[in-house]
Amino acid sequence: MTQNAMRQYPDHVLASSAVSAPTGSRPPVAQAGDQSTALQILSMAQRTAEEHVATARREAEQIRDQARAAAADIIAEAQA
Repeated sequence: MTQNAMRQYPDHVLASSAVSAPTGSRPPVAQAGDQSTALQILSMAQRTAEEHVATARREAEQIRDQARAAAADIIAEAQA
């Protein structure tokens, strides 16, 4: 397939992925449950991000401590 060639999909894939235009003049209204679910997902994403940042900081500190210890060993060996 060339870079500019359009990929061929079966008709049922194209039909199910088509985006339909809104039929009314008003935008869809979010339900209270939708907002609650969205808030829960955002909260979970925030906690996950904070956990990943904390883990990365702990790992960075361990790597830094190991590097400092290795540097001290190299300096001590060089001075001996």
